[in-house]
Amino acid sequence: PDVLPDLPEADLVRTRPQVSWSGDAMQHWDGTFVMVWEDALAVFNHMFMVRDLSTKRGWSHRVFNGEWTEDTCGGTPIPVRSECQATVTSWATNPQYPVTISSPPEREAGSVDMVVCLEQPDARFEPGAVFPWEEHLREIFMCLCRSEPGAPRLPAFNKKIIMRDGGVSLISRRKEVTLTPTVASPNTLVVVPSTWEVGVAGKFILSVYIRVPDGHVEWPSEEPL
Repeated sequence: PDVLPDLPEADLVRTRPQVSWSGDAMQHWDGTFVMVWEDALAVFNHMFMVRDLSTKRGWSHRVFNGEWTEDTCGGTPIPVRSECQATVTSWATNPQYPVTISSPPEREAGSVDMVVCLEQPDARFEPGAVFPWEEHLREIFMCLCRSEPGAPRLPAFNKKIIMRDGGVSLISRRKEVTLTPTVASPNTLVVVPSTWEVGVAGKFILSVYIRVPDGHVEWPSEEPL
């Protein structure tokens, strides 16, 4: 039998095609189901909208598996609290990921969209972890700084070179923080992920998406500057 055989014809038009709950159809079921609005409100409290950032849509991307160590965790020198441990020079020891963007020949210099996501390992896979897993998450931060092609590491935290419009994340104890800036092209930018504390060890994943075709982004190596 169909999932909802008694729906009025008008409602059937608005729903996705139903699947049989028996036979071969169940082997190919993609997880789609139908739920009345009142039940959805009772069960769910978050809705996620997903963007297609694939190469088919004109995006280039790289994913970097990074790590803070005692020597490469310089903290975040933003005085949002009185106990700030980091300094402008200690911040510069954090991993740095330079990205150089060039405009395609058919496109004049202008602006391009970026999506940058800094993630911590999923604490749900930690043995004995308890929701909301705060003991397994660091307070993390990320910023996007202006630079020059081939420039060495940024020597210090400098508010004047940080992109103010969309180039600064929250300082937050959560699994991930995200930036969605629109940046000038051509351009060289440096992504710097950091923690609030200084000298703590931890792994992270940095995903960078830029809306230009492949071949128009000079990516850093797997090892950051």
